Amino acid sequence: MLIVGRMALSSPASVSRTLLQNSHGNYHEIKTMLYSSFHLPTTCQAMGTRWLHSSNSLYTKIDKEKQVGDKHDDASHPVPNLQFEKLPHFRERLIAEDDITLPQKETKIAKQDTEIHPDILEARSIQDGGYRLPHPIWSNEEVESVKVTHRPPQTKVDKMAFYTVKALRQSFDVFSGYSLGKWRGSLDEKQWIKRIMFLETIAGVPGMVGAMVRHLISLRRFKRDQGWIHTLLEEAENERMHLMTAMRIANPGFIMKAAVVGAQGVFVVAFSLAYFISPRFCHRFVGYLEEQAVVTYTDCLAAIDTGELKMWSRMKAPEIAVEYWKLKDDAMMRDVILAIRADEAHHRTVNHELSNRKPDEPNPYPPGE
Repeated sequence: MLIVGRMALSSPASVSRTLLQNSHGNYHEIKTMLYSSFHLPTTCQAMGTRWLHSSNSLYTKIDKEKQVGDKHDDASHPVPNLQFEKLPHFRERLIAEDDITLPQKETKIAKQDTEIHPDILEARSIQDGGYRLPHPIWSNEEVESVKVTHRPPQTKVDKMAFYTVKALRQSFDVFSGYSLGKWRGSLDEKQWIKRIMFLETIAGVPGMVGAMVRHLISLRRFKRDQGWIHTLLEEAENERMHLMTAMRIANPGFIMKAAVVGAQGVFVVAFSLAYFISPRFCHRFVGYLEEQAVVTYTDCLAAIDTGELKMWSRMKAPEIAVEYWKLKDDAMMRDVILAIRADEAHHRTVNHELSNRKPDEPNPYPPGE
């Protein structure tokens, strides 16, 4: 009892030393004393055993001198041979099960990857062994049923977000030549792809910034995030995949890259500050921004259907789009625009809903939905 009382007030290292010295090296006696002293349940015995194994490193000079000086006691009380457990990394365990060496496994994986188109690897989801986050896969009925909708602003925050998006949309349309080209009916594939690429570089910012801010708030306040972060990261990656798809059609030039750098520098700082101040405003802002995105892609579909974009009406869908949205093998560029528009409509609904909720309320959208 005296030993147990001292153990309760001692550190783990001193507890192990006390057990080893007073049990005369009997390993099973050490386990019994530990379990009875701390009343460890049966489910914790494995953890306790591993802790005792690690106590092998706590042998002191006194223990070793005792082993040398008391040779006549060794026969009656042998010192336990405590060995560290072999706990291989899970990859090593899988390799052992497959009965192949690590270089052989890496060579096998590399060979498999080289046989697959890089765009397919880029778009492959986690469920299929890739890196892409889960996202909705739309049916033909769902992509064709997307409509242009608008949520009327009700509060001052809503009105501020709505008129901010409206001002940005009108300004960008004028300076990019979109308004003039649409009025003259002279918008071609080159102008459309430039517009899509630039807008998607901006659209990928809010989700990432929102996830980062919420992550920092969760760390700082020692509170749960309630599941918002994964939805925002999924949105950011989804917008980035829109950009990756557009890049399979055209490559940006120096002017485009410079414009993106400048726009991102301003927008990231402004949106980060805004999200710290009012997440509700930011999600409403993104909701209205996605409303305009649905309008843009609806106009693009109309241009394809009316024959204004003849090349896109005959163009097959890029491999990255086929893999990412699980399109049919004979999918066309129109199917890609339909899938992108469905994504934007989904972001529209999600952000309007998140804006309606308090920041500490649970996220109603599971991963991939």
